[in-house]
Amino acid sequence: MRTKNPPAPMITAPSAVLIEAESGRVLFAKNKDAPMYPASITKIMTGIVALEKGRPDEIVTISQRAQAADGTRVYLVKGEQKPLLELVYAALVNSGNDAAIAIAEHVGGSEAAFAALMNEKAQAIGARHTHFVNASGLHDPQHVTTAYDMALIAQYAMRNPTFREIVQTKRRPWTGQEWQSELVNHNRLLWEYPGATGVKNGFTTKARFTLVASAERNGVSLISVVMGASSSAVLYRETKALLDYGFAVAPNLPPAPWVLAENSVAKREGKSVVHAASSSAEGTENGTWWATLFAFAKRVGKGLVGVGLLGLIGVGIVWIARAVVRRLVLCRRRRQAGVHHRYWGAYTTRHIPPRHNLYRE
Repeated sequence: MRTKNPPAPMITAPSAVLIEAESGRVLFAKNKDAPMYPASITKIMTGIVALEKGRPDEIVTISQRAQAADGTRVYLVKGEQKPLLELVYAALVNSGNDAAIAIAEHVGGSEAAFAALMNEKAQAIGARHTHFVNASGLHDPQHVTTAYDMALIAQYAMRNPTFREIVQTKRRPWTGQEWQSELVNHNRLLWEYPGATGVKNGFTTKARFTLVASAERNGVSLISVVMGASSSAVLYRETKALLDYGFAVAPNLPPAPWVLAENSVAKREGKSVVHAASSSAEGTENGTWWATLFAFAKRVGKGLVGVGLLGLIGVGIVWIARAVVRRLVLCRRRRQAGVHHRYWGAYTTRHIPPRHNLYRE
């Protein structure tokens, strides 16, 4: 017997989604298909395309354009040479925009050509509402994605062992021509949330705070995406709440597909929110024939119960209406006959003699 699921968390960020990493089924969603600016979570796609299209030991020569990148950098210098794998670490762990541009120019020939490869991969993964313009995530009005698309991209990327190892790296030594220190992962969940395994955070003034997170406990793997959070504190608090909810819900879900139920609190606020319900499942995705048959039988049973209740209500209404009409008709007949009735009042028309007969001498 499945236990009752906890209430879904209230997410203030404009868009969020939580999925099971293995099956891909959605456990929670809020405006999951709304177009959003991704910021540096773009580098998830940058990293996986680089690992698939290039070799880790390829030597990348840094261009002037990469050196002049805006935002977070690892301070690459024009003419400096670094192995491709090191640049992927720099982009995913330390969120280096200069490293992302260097990767794009090396693998794609130009950042625009590399963005085309990113979009091609997004379509192949199933991220239908995504359009990348650059490899770093720096703001561009045409550079958009959705929370659900980013969950699909992260799900795909985390199946690559090298990518998975990179995004769960907390610290890594870095020896550059201008900067010799260590790469420190910007994803705070790796330190703060037990079971966290990745993947990437981001921020721009237009995108606000974004985070794609993955975690694993007791054989359950989850991927959450929160986009457009008002602050870093809100971002991580709501991501943790989503993951906690997912780990509580996932073991209680049936093996067949599930029902997405609307969050009633969010509904009152006019937001589009769905979360995994503890009731039966619908559909056939990831299900078996017996589970599908059970779900169908349960739906039919619910339908029959509903029809029965409506029938009883209808019979009751007809019976009450019939009784009222009969009583009104009876009352009218008694009034015409001048009969006194204790429930419907005394009628004074019963056998009253004419006035002149009462006072006749």
